[in-house]
Amino acid sequence: MLFRSGFAIYDVTEAAAPVPTIPGKEAENSESAPTAPPPPQVLQTASSSGAPPPLWFVLNGIGSQWIGMGQSLLKELPIFAASIAASARTLKERFSFDLYGLLASDDSETYENPTACFVGITAIQIGLVHVLQAVGVRPAGFLGHSAGEMACGYLDGCLTAKETIIMAYLRGASLEETASEPGAMAVVSMTWPQVEKFCPPGSGVYPACHNGLDNVTVSGSRPALAAFVQDLKDKKKGVKEVSSCGVAFHSPYIAKASVKFLAALRERIAGPRARSGAWISTSVPEAEWGSELASLASPEYFVNNFLSPVLFYEALQHIPEGATVVEVGPSGLLRGLVKKACPTATVIPLQARDKDPNQAMVDFLTALGKLHLAGVPVDVNKISVAEGVPCSQFPVPLGTPFVSPLVARAWDHSTSWEVPTFGMVSQRRPRAQGKC
Repeated sequence: MLFRSGFAIYDVTEAAAPVPTIPGKEAENSESAPTAPPPPQVLQTASSSGAPPPLWFVLNGIGSQWIGMGQSLLKELPIFAASIAASARTLKERFSFDLYGLLASDDSETYENPTACFVGITAIQIGLVHVLQAVGVRPAGFLGHSAGEMACGYLDGCLTAKETIIMAYLRGASLEETASEPGAMAVVSMTWPQVEKFCPPGSGVYPACHNGLDNVTVSGSRPALAAFVQDLKDKKKGVKEVSSCGVAFHSPYIAKASVKFLAALRERIAGPRARSGAWISTSVPEAEWGSELASLASPEYFVNNFLSPVLFYEALQHIPEGATVVEVGPSGLLRGLVKKACPTATVIPLQARDKDPNQAMVDFLTALGKLHLAGVPVDVNKISVAEGVPCSQFPVPLGTPFVSPLVARAWDHSTSWEVPTFGMVSQRRPRAQGKC
C-alpha cells in the first residue's frame, strides 16, 4: 500500500500486511451512546446584512493541552461528563488507560507524553462536540490542525466516538512503542519557501506545519534542530523551540512508528468511509483532493496525516468571508493564526488555558454568549439536559416559575399614597422676592 507523505512515498505493504478481521472486533466498532453525529448542516442564522453567516469549526492539536483542562466542565456539564465517561470506559476496557486520572493530574509533566496529549485533547474535543450538538450548534465546514483531524473524522460521521478515542490512543502508543531518535520542533517567523531554503536535503530538519503566511513549524532530530535554531538566531530571524514531547512530528523520523500505527488502525477501525465536502483536509494538498486517499477516511488517510506536513494555512483559505469560526479544543491555541488568515472572521475559542481550572465553565458559557451575539442560534435550555432529562441548576432547575407573580398577588394595595414628582415640587416652590 502506497501513501503520500510530504517527504517521500512510503510503501508499507510488506512491513504492515493487512490485519485479518478478529472475531468480536465488529462489536468494538459499534456503540450505543454517544452516537456519531449526522453530517454537518448549513446554519440559517442572521447577520447585519440579512444573509446567514457561515459557521465553521477549527479543531486544534498538540499544544492546546494544559494541566486541569476539562475539570470544571466535568462538574458542570452533564452531557460533557457523559461523553468523558464513555471515552474513559473504552480506554479502560481496551488499554487499561485511566482517562479520569489523566485529566485530574496536577503533575506538571503529565503531558510530556504523546499518548496523554492525544487522548486528553481528543476526549475533550469529542465532549465539546456533543455539547455543541445538544444546543443546536452545527458547522457548515470544519478542519483540523494535525491530530485535530481525528476529531474531524468524528464530526463528519466517518468515525464513531469510540473509534476516535481508540485512534487517539493508538497514535500515541505507536510512537512510544517504536524506538526512534529523539526529536524536537520549533516555530519560525518566515514563509514556507523561505524555510525550505534553510532546510536543504540532508540537513535533518523539515518544514512540518504551515500555520500562517509567515509562521512555519519545523521538525527534526534534537541535534539538527538545535543547530538550525542557533543558525537562525545568529541571522536575527524569529525562531522559538516548542514542546513536542520529544517527537519530531510530521517528519521522516516517525516513519517507523507509522507502520505500527497503520497496522493498529486496520485492526481496530472499521472503514474506510467517504469524507464529506464539509471536511477540509489539512494533510492532503488541494491538487490531490480527487484521489482515493483524500476522498476516504481510512487508516491510510490518518497515517498520512500523522506523517505529512500540516497544510493549515492553505485550508484556512476555504473559510468564507465574515464567517464565525469556533475553535474546538482545550484552549484557543490557533485563534491568532485563524484571525490573521481570516481577518473578517469572528473567532471564538470554546476554552482558554487557565491557571484556575474552575474558570473553564465560565469560558464555555462566554463562548456560547458570543455565538449568540454573532447570530448563531444556541438553545441554552439543552445545555443542562442529559438523556432528555434536566439534571443541573443554571441557576435553578428548568421550569421553575417566576417569583414576580407571587409577589404581585401578596402585595397590599388597599391604601393609596401620593407620590411626589418633580413637577409637583416645582409648582409649590415659592417665587423669590426682590432683586439679586
